[in-house]
Amino acid sequence: MGKLSKNKKVILGVAVVSMVIFLLYRMGKRKVGYWKYLDSAAVYYSGKSGDIIAFQSPESFNAHRLTLGQPQDWTGIEDVKEPYETFNKYYKKGDAIVDV
Repeated sequence: MGKLSKNKKVILGVAVVSMVIFLLYRMGKRKVGYWKYLDSAAVYYSGKSGDIIAFQSPESFNAHRLTLGQPQDWTGIEDVKEPYETFNKYYKKGDAIVDV
């Protein structure tokens, strides 16, 4: 096998770094907060416990915010493009989704 060109070494290096970042990301902690998918009106909350809360009504959403001392409005909800299984920083494999 011949020597790798400089361009191939750079590409290989980028691929290795990308894989390491991906693995560290998947092993990392889940982000805590409110989020929703761009194509859906459903709002979720990911907490430290590992469960994800799926709010079934504005009333349940507002009640949850009240318990956390947050304003009862729609601020602080992050739009997420990716499905659960990819790069959703609010979801980790094995998390349960609880409807409230």
